[in-house]
Amino acid sequence: MDIRCFVAMAFDHADTDRIYQAINKALKRGAAVPGIGTRYRILLVRIDKIEYNDDIDDRIIREIEDADFVIADLTYARPSVYFEAGYAQRRVPVVYTCRGDHFRPDVSDTYGNRRVHFDLQMKNIIPWREPGDAIFCRRLASRVRKVIVPIIREKRAQAEDEEARKAFLRLPLQQRVSTLLDFAASTLHRASYVSCRDPEGIQTWLSRNVPSAFRSSAAGALCQRIKRLTAHTKIFVGRRDHGRVSRHVAVLVAESLTASVLGSVRDVMVAAAPWDCRLALGTSPDRIDDTLVLCSLSPVPGRRVSKVLPDFGPDSVDALIGNRQLPLPAVPVSGELANVVLPEMRYAGERDGAVVLHNDGRSWWAWDSYMGYAISSDGETVDKLPMRMTDRRVRVHLVSNITSLDDFEKRLGDLALR
Repeated sequence: MDIRCFVAMAFDHADTDRIYQAINKALKRGAAVPGIGTRYRILLVRIDKIEYNDDIDDRIIREIEDADFVIADLTYARPSVYFEAGYAQRRVPVVYTCRGDHFRPDVSDTYGNRRVHFDLQMKNIIPWREPGDAIFCRRLASRVRKVIVPIIREKRAQAEDEEARKAFLRLPLQQRVSTLLDFAASTLHRASYVSCRDPEGIQTWLSRNVPSAFRSSAAGALCQRIKRLTAHTKIFVGRRDHGRVSRHVAVLVAESLTASVLGSVRDVMVAAAPWDCRLALGTSPDRIDDTLVLCSLSPVPGRRVSKVLPDFGPDSVDALIGNRQLPLPAVPVSGELANVVLPEMRYAGERDGAVVLHNDGRSWWAWDSYMGYAISSDGETVDKLPMRMTDRRVRVHLVSNITSLDDFEKRLGDLALR
């Protein structure tokens, strides 16, 4: 493993040139780091020892920014060395050295210019007496070993991350999508979420069970939208209720979240919660809290999501939040439910309209929240079926340009899905 060290020091002085050679010799012998086991090689860079064709100041800055750590020798108090050390200290460790007679006043130095400046006197500076100072070389080597331990750890972690990224990108597309979705599901299960029917499962349920009388209207429209959505995405939905609040987290993974895919997300998962939001014993919640995590292997600009959800406001850097209302039974009911929002209802201009498809075990009902009545599968109209509009808060997170499973794990953890 190569570790770059920029050396800032005075040039064209016999003693500092020789101390540079001593530093080079002391640090040249790479060895296994205790507790890490990685062998390393330190590459010293001194600006007058390299060939370059650009501006010297620009080159110095670039070499400092490329360095893993810096050695700054304060002998002769060169202003450039102080500047370079200060610039480097913003981002990398700096090991300070200096000739021993610079720590006290010198009668030959009338104005005290050579003495280590006040702002750096509190630093643990390693002194040297002469270029061949063996004690200095041992102390410098020991100090550098301590400095580079975290550097080696970070470099090794970066190498492992890069290898994991390459391995992930070598996987077939569908395997990458499945890997991310399986990890999201296990993460939510560990957080006490239980699996519930996802949009694809709802489509299958509706296709197999909804009477033909409904397939050409609400159920049919929902099935078509779900079909368009699941053709390009994989979705996991987890549920964990809290008191009288129904809570869901839906994780959607796609190769790319195009405007078309996001439009399907809006129509299927934002406009109405197609999953059953009722609590235990078939009662309706007082509130619904839903979180949609939209994951893309490709980069997706946040403005693309905002454009599809114009009435949603920012909740954080990569999240939007909006409010909806969902019609649910006002009394406990058995059987299964699915919520459908029809385009002509959603854009009616007065309020969100929706259809609740309900199977009570004997017959099917379509409860129309906009018209205010329910229709059974045999065409019978019932005017007084109790329903109520339930507040639903929807938070949408965007996780795009996923390059590895570790990257996804960290970013999913940052969302603090609780």
